[in-house]
Amino acid sequence: MNFEAEITKLAERASALDAKLANLADKRKGYSLDATTGDFAAIKEIAKIDADADACRKERQTLSAAIEQLDSLLDAEAAALKRQDREKREAEARKLADGAIAINNEIDATLIRLRQLFERRHDVIYRLGDTKTISSRLISRMLQKFSPTCAARHAGLHNFVSIEHAPPEHVRPLSESNAVLCGNLNAAVDAALEQIDAA
Repeated sequence: MNFEAEITKLAERASALDAKLANLADKRKGYSLDATTGDFAAIKEIAKIDADADACRKERQTLSAAIEQLDSLLDAEAAALKRQDREKREAEARKLADGAIAINNEIDATLIRLRQLFERRHDVIYRLGDTKTISSRLISRMLQKFSPTCAARHAGLHNFVSIEHAPPEHVRPLSESNAVLCGNLNAAVDAALEQIDAA
């Protein structure tokens, strides 16, 4: 049922009854003087008008009660729709929250894995330095936090976590140092070969 449409229809009927009651009241006034003088015809008309008015008032009361009932049903329907909408949004929120929880757990695990990778990197670089074949200055630079910080900014992590500022020209992935590392190692090998040839 379209409660709003039904309320409109009943309200129109109630308005028509109000107009009819007003008309009956005016009509009754026209017979009042004659009725007070004992005019039988006037008294009869007033009795008929009163009967019609009484019926109109009863119908008007019924319409008012029906409109109140429809208003309550309309409010209940609106509340039900609002509740359904909230339940739908809450279900979506639970789904999204579960997704966020899963991602948080994945990030935590990835960060632990990342820390472990950095620990391995430090260990390998220390051991590389111990070979005395690579520039100690390069080894020292590779062990500093600056390069990983620049790499983190290059990966866009600064959009989500606090990362120290790095000059734009230094924002690059760690893998870019691979060429430098290989170049130093090759130079060391070449130098060693030259010493052997000279001997």
